[in-house]
Amino acid sequence: MNLETVIGLVDEYKRTGIMPVQINYGTPAVVTPEILAACRQISPNYIPCFLDVTPLPDCEVCRCYGNADKYVIRYGGKRVEGWDVFTGWEGRYAVFYHHAIWQKPDGTYVDLTPNDGEEDRILFLPHGRRHLEGRAVPRRFVAISTDQETLDLLKYYRYFRTDVG
Repeated sequence: MNLETVIGLVDEYKRTGIMPVQINYGTPAVVTPEILAACRQISPNYIPCFLDVTPLPDCEVCRCYGNADKYVIRYGGKRVEGWDVFTGWEGRYAVFYHHAIWQKPDGTYVDLTPNDGEEDRILFLPHGRRHLEGRAVPRRFVAISTDQETLDLLKYYRYFRTDVG
């Protein structure tokens, strides 16, 4: 897949609103050894876990840091930062979105931030440190498959999109 093809896929999505399979991604059904290896590239000391998305009262869409902080203040526990892990194009690549969840005082993890309604559970990868407050954390992409088409698609994401890492 050359750059023109990748740009064509993005343009197709913008024109039709239908996400081509190559650029659509979601929560994986299971953690495969390949996904685990991709996770180790991002956060080598932690293991991902599935969490049900459980929006709680007063939690806002896309406000995971504030939502977690709000519940820490009210009920104790702590904010845990890490990554939502998605896979795309039939498992050819992994996408990592920075995310925060609430760890209840008993140690239970809760993803209390509502999303766009497409995901009822997430694969969460803790990373053990806080990001710089007030600064966006770029998405990260990791190739699971090393075929040229996948590498070309990730090259597009990394070099031609300003919102990715």
